Amino acid sequence: MSNNSKKKKTEEETVVMEDDNMEESEAVQEGMPERDQDPIIKDKSPSPDPLAKSIERQVTAMGRKTAEKLRSAPKEKIKIPLDQLNPNAGDVVVGVNGWNLQIQRGVAVNLPSPVVALLEQGGYNPTRVR
Repeated sequence: MSNNSKKKKTEEETVVMEDDNMEESEAVQEGMPERDQDPIIKDKSPSPDPLAKSIERQVTAMGRKTAEKLRSAPKEKIKIPLDQLNPNAGDVVVGVNGWNLQIQRGVAVNLPSPVVALLEQGGYNPTRVR
């Protein structure tokens, strides 16, 4: 071994030895920030578990609320035309906040006006029927 490698090894051992001589409480506290002795939140009651209510139940509840609002919305009678470029295209499915709707092409149906607006935005070109 050369003198440089011995010197490096000696320095490394010295550092390790210093760490070994350090008390355990000092080593733990060295990198830890000081905590406030007077916490802002003094309430020790357990916080509610956000995952206690399953996601499926949350989506179902949201869908029911949306359905109630859409039932009270004004209705429009429309027909979604058959797709000329894709004659095998099936029904159109629309989802609004967990409330799903399957609409058959070529058949006149009564739909809430917000759903009709979504169909127009989606490029399905709903035709209003009397």
